[in-house]
Amino acid sequence: MSSCGGGTTNTILEIGTRISCFWPDDEQWYKGTVAKQLDGDRFWIKYDDGDEEEINIKKDKWKTSNHPEEEEIKANDGRMERSKQARIDKLELGSRIAVYFPHEEEYYAGTITEIKVTPKCSSPHRINYDDGDEELTDLRQRKFKLITKKSGLLKVGSRVAICNRIRKKNDHATVVKIEPERAKPHKVKYDKEGRGEEWLNLHVHSFLNMPVEWDEKKRKEELEDLERPCKTCRRQAQLQSNKEAEAVVCQENKKGHRKIDQLCLKTGRVIATFDTISAAAKAVGVSKNRRISNCCNDRGFNKTAGGFGWRFSKEERT
Repeated sequence: MSSCGGGTTNTILEIGTRISCFWPDDEQWYKGTVAKQLDGDRFWIKYDDGDEEEINIKKDKWKTSNHPEEEEIKANDGRMERSKQARIDKLELGSRIAVYFPHEEEYYAGTITEIKVTPKCSSPHRINYDDGDEELTDLRQRKFKLITKKSGLLKVGSRVAICNRIRKKNDHATVVKIEPERAKPHKVKYDKEGRGEEWLNLHVHSFLNMPVEWDEKKRKEELEDLERPCKTCRRQAQLQSNKEAEAVVCQENKKGHRKIDQLCLKTGRVIATFDTISAAAKAVGVSKNRRISNCCNDRGFNKTAGGFGWRFSKEERT
């Protein structure tokens, strides 16, 4: 780094101090950390991009900066503040919100009935809560959520799919009771046996309105599940199918069927030998046995089948 002046003559940097050094060639500031002190005014800097360099605090241009974690925290705080300010800007008379009460660890739903936008007003928002209470407060200093229209349209009998963050799936349920004065005003009954009923605050809890089509699809899936054989039945059916296939092969061998050679089309070498045409067709995925039979008998209809050549084996059947 070339000397460009600007350092403080009486400054002593401590090891681990975060600083930004100016590179005049690039006309940019680069952040790093003081690794060690070489002598009175010379320090060794490790930059965040991996470079290392010596600077002279009296000759080089530099300034102190925050630690990366502090910068990330500051950036996150800024994003949260901007997000909250955006929600504050959306508030208007009649807005439905859910305000958090830390001592009860609950959100309470209410409606904004008055907003005073004056510099001297410390509590510009008047809220009428669903449980009958009223409060003047400053929502800029409170934790709150905007209530979406879909939660306001819920009624007894509404079908919902409630987000289950632990199981990472939606639980289907029916709203069976609504009591606005409660902190958790919605009582839902889950479709799944054993889940029972639960009081929730769907103003702040993630959920989806479940259209009638979903219910019809779910009922159809349940009927298919009832008609679908269980694992034991499927296993028994598979075993029975295997036995029948073995019986067919055995019967064909008893009839004196000749073995079949599977040939490579490029080299003409024997790739595999099968006891029957049926076994060969099943192995290579040929739907019709006669295609392999035509190859073996050289009938002219098929020269290949399944991408292979075929012939009767010269081996004697055992």
